[in-house]
Amino acid sequence: AWTVGPCWPMLLCTYSLIIGISSAAYFSYLPMLPWIFSFGGVTLLCVVVFALTKTACSNPGILPRISEAPEGEDWRWNDSAQSYIPPGATYCQESQVIVYDYDHFCPWTGTTIAGGNMSYFSCFVSSLGILCVFVMFLSIAGSAAAIQIQHKHS
Repeated sequence: AWTVGPCWPMLLCTYSLIIGISSAAYFSYLPMLPWIFSFGGVTLLCVVVFALTKTACSNPGILPRISEAPEGEDWRWNDSAQSYIPPGATYCQESQVIVYDYDHFCPWTGTTIAGGNMSYFSCFVSSLGILCVFVMFLSIAGSAAAIQIQHKHS
């Protein structure tokens, strides 16, 4: 099932920044470089967007609210959640859900990062870092190629 967090408008901003900045660099510099850079750049952008979508739209591991603690188990009451919470679970104030393996609330993805979406989040952050390095490299290499082309024509 697809789900989105409470900060979904910020997610739209994140998509706009990633796609907008990458596209601007791609349209400016890829035409001056060999086709393999275009293939790699588009593939990398698709991986980043896919990982962001899976992070933002996957269930982070939301647990149901329980009004009575199960017999013989060490659950604790949480006033904010208005629920008993099992050991290892945490209540996220921002998204107002109970999850296992809580890491943090990420406004850029608009959701809680926990056990259910942590692997997608790790993929997103890693691929985004690679995309940033690629766009910087592309800007430098594309600028250098543009200067060479300009000098050949003058």
